[in-house]
Amino acid sequence: MSSKRSDRKIIIVLLLALFTEVFVLAFDLYRVDSKSHHGKIAGYIISKENKFLRRGDESLIWDSAQKGDELFYNDSVMTLSQSQAHIYLQEKTEVTLSENTLVLIESAEADSKNEIHLKLSRGDLSARNPYARTRIDHTDWNLNLEKGSDVDIRETLNGQFQIQVKAGEVQLNGQQKINKDQVIEINGAAVQSIQNISREFSWEKS
Repeated sequence: MSSKRSDRKIIIVLLLALFTEVFVLAFDLYRVDSKSHHGKIAGYIISKENKFLRRGDESLIWDSAQKGDELFYNDSVMTLSQSQAHIYLQEKTEVTLSENTLVLIESAEADSKNEIHLKLSRGDLSARNPYARTRIDHTDWNLNLEKGSDVDIRETLNGQFQIQVKAGEVQLNGQQKINKDQVIEINGAAVQSIQNISREFSWEKS
């Protein structure tokens, strides 16, 4: 009888230890999740079609994002195949991501007040920024968009990029000016071609 009571006490102690361990683990996961979702708000999702995902700064997990969800600085956002998303950022800046596009919403530097920083890893996007300067970085190049700019960026099948300026002032790598109604094609950091286009020009991915 004494042996059974002793075994029962051991089992109870082990169960309590297990529950405590599970609670501590769950609390740690909650703290990580809170950090990744509760930073400074950068904007929200205006609309999305099919699969649109977001990942917080300190998270390894991609979460499904829905219309109206808030986005935070240092969030990564990604569209999958046959998907797109339209997001709103500060100062009425709007960005549209086409399918298979990955973008990081970076925190602006202290001396870049009201400037929006995006890091494009792959894919296509359109950006319109009526009231805020915007910087778009890629591994090989960067774009500086002055207020009132409207641009389309397309990644071609061979890994090059085409950039069309529909309005405003845009600089490539801090040197090359891209004028309104021009398309510039770049391979790596090198400019391959510059073309003047009509307003009726429509993008066709090559």
